[in-house]
Amino acid sequence: MNAIFLRVPDLYSLELVVSELHRLGFQVEEATANRFRIDKGGDHAWLFLEREPAEVPVTLPREAGEAGPLPAIVIEYYSVNFVRLVLQAFANGPEAWVDNDHGTTLLWRDFVSLMDNDPKWDWRQGPPTGAGP
Repeated sequence: MNAIFLRVPDLYSLELVVSELHRLGFQVEEATANRFRIDKGGDHAWLFLEREPAEVPVTLPREAGEAGPLPAIVIEYYSVNFVRLVLQAFANGPEAWVDNDHGTTLLWRDFVSLMDNDPKWDWRQGPPTGAGP
């Protein structure tokens, strides 16, 4: 299983993400406390808030003056195409950061832009064709 880490503004909670996914036609069920199964068209992923500092990539930026554990929303997935749908659903959302757990950390909108520019990009295999370092 692979993971994508999302660093979102404090006011944009896991509950708001779940609510928005419901609104966008995803089936979202709470599997355990604060761990959700996202489903649409037979594919699925898992969504949860990671608070354990050792589990959150150090590449995700902190807000000025922010201290303590850095929480991140995590999407665990098997299908790149499915998690693309989830990420694209929030492309116009808050200013957030994405760490793909494979060496790329970008603003959410920039990550989605790369996906849109190279629809076959599998970020698990490296940067998209023609992308810089």
